[in-house]
Formats: sequence, structure tokens, C-alpha cells
Amino acid sequence: MNCERVRESLSAYYDRELAPDLEAEVREHLEACPDCAGQLAGFAELSKLAADMRQPDVPPGVWSAIDSSLNERRHRGVPVTVPWRNYSRIAIAATLLLAASFALFIYWNPHPTDEHHEMTATFGQYLDQFQQQPEDAQEVLLTRYQGRLVDPLQAVREAKFNPNAPDELPQGFSRSATYVLVMPCCTCTQTIYKDGLGNTLALFEHAGQQPGWFGDRPTITAECHGKPTSFVQLQGQLAACWQCGPRHLTIVGARNVEQASELVAYLDARQRALQAARGPT
Repeated sequence: MNCERVRESLSAYYDRELAPDLEAEVREHLEACPDCAGQLAGFAELSKLAADMRQPDVPPGVWSAIDSSLNERRHRGVPVTVPWRNYSRIAIAATLLLAASFALFIYWNPHPTDEHHEMTATFGQYLDQFQQQPEDAQEVLLTRYQGRLVDPLQAVREAKFNPNAPDELPQGFSRSATYVLVMPCCTCTQTIYKDGLGNTLALFEHAGQQPGWFGDRPTITAECHGKPTSFVQLQGQLAACWQCGPRHLTIVGARNVEQASELVAYLDARQRALQAARGPT
């Protein structure tokens, strides 16, 4: 059995869902192939991280405080935002963990079609370089996808939607740059954030799920307050992908599951607040 066939079966192998003869073939291959064994270890690591996530109670009055703040800003004619500093880290993280149970399963990323094979390879190169050399990684995308540095207003005009990309993100991250990328899937926006310690986050907003971006990297999907969020194991970091309003968001560069969850919860709450401020469409 070759590596390609084994990696197609890894999620089922991890869940003990393979027929006995196929399970034996995969096990034999894993014993002799450190690369595939490393992929399996990534599944196990992600599962442990997700299982260890804290599940704090949501402090009372969180959503009423958001509603009151939005109403006050609308009456004063102030643009609606949901600043991170107004809410505790625990409150925001808790919004992601409201499900009665934390449903966890291994999510298999299908192989990309021929049309998107090159995109998978390019994005894979970007992800491999992102942690150690984020600027070099960025050049990979800019060169391949006609990337242009824009200001937030230009991003709205060129992407033809209003990105859910605030000037600040949780844990001290501030906007460093905004780009528009013409990718095979869509024209998407990418916002780069940095904190005072030199850490970098990338936030993509795009149409539809893009599992092909991550190839066969270990991925889990957690059912968080009724919304599936995929967490992808990178080299020492994580990505998180989920539907947020009419589009999808992808974060690259989170340190761990807890940080990724806080970012997901914050951006999801912000999207709902913005929709509420705009009213029925």
C-alpha cells in the first residue's frame, strides 16, 4: 500500500472504522513510513488539544451588553464595531463552547481536483514558510495570485463585499496590512495582524470552504455552538476555518486551539453584531 492510499484511510484508521484486513495493511505501512506515521500523530495531537479545551460558563449579561452598545452607537450615528477590549477573554472564548457536548470527529480533506491542484501546492508552500518566515510566505501568494496591497476601503471595492476584518483582534493583535488576492476559488481578502511580540496572524475571507488549501494536513472539525469549525495542524501552529455570515473565514497562525477558538468566537460575534446593526436586508 502506497502513501497516497494510506493517507486517504488515516482518518478512518484513527477512528477504528476500517475493515480488519485494510486496517492491518495501514498499520504495516505506518510501521515502515515515518511520514505517514507523523500524519497520524498529528491527528492524535489535535484530538487531545481539542478534548482539553476549557468549557467556561458564559458570564451573565454578555449579549445584552452587546445589544445595548449597538443600540447606543446607532442612535449616536457612530459606526458599529465590537472592540476586543470591552469583553473578557473568557467571555469571548465561552461563546464558542455553548454546545451541550463537544462533538469531535476527524474530518477527511478530499484530494483537490486537477483545477485546484496548483492552488493546493502554492498554499502548501505558503503554510510551510508561514511560521518562520511570514514575509517570504506572503510573497508566495502575492506573486501567484496577483496580490495587491490595499487600504480597507479599496478592499471593499475590489472584493465587492465588506470584509469582517477589524483593526484589532484579541490578545493584542493589530492590523498590519490588507491584500486582495485573485485565487482560483474567488477574489478574497487577506488581512495581516501582528502583536507586540512579533507574532503574525493572517485572516482570509473567501467564498465557500477551501479544504484543498490544506492538502492532507491533520484536520478536525468541532461542533461549536452549532457551527462546525475545522482546526488544521500546521508546523507548530494552527489554522481555523468556518462559515461566518455569507462567506467563510480562515485564520492562519494561531498558537493553539484555545487561541484559535477565541479568535473564531470574536469574529463570529462581531459578524452577528454588524448584521444586527444593519437590520433586515
